[in-house]
Amino acid sequence: MKCPKCRHENPPETIFCEECDHRMDQSYREKKAVPVMFFILAAVVLGVLAIVAYYFVMAWFIPVASGGMGLFLGSYSMSLARLSGAANKNMMLILAGIGMAASAVGFILGFTLF
Repeated sequence: MKCPKCRHENPPETIFCEECDHRMDQSYREKKAVPVMFFILAAVVLGVLAIVAYYFVMAWFIPVASGGMGLFLGSYSMSLARLSGAANKNMMLILAGIGMAASAVGFILGFTLF
């Protein structure tokens, strides 16, 4: 009997795969990877938008909202980058940090207009 996860040939009547310990009577569906770079770039864009909105729009809620969303996405993407086994993990962490820093600056500047 072949394992649905790793395709290892197991003896009949096996409950768990001898290779990967997957339960043999359950199907296996591969999980899709989360696009970490999308969240990182969104955090950077939102941070820059928050700073630009402070200087050109002069409405307090736009830099505060975009800065807050950028902080959230930056911290979330930093966690995803740390947990990923990507070869460019350090670059992703640096970009997420830049996005968080720009978002924090825009967030704080937005409150000065309040």
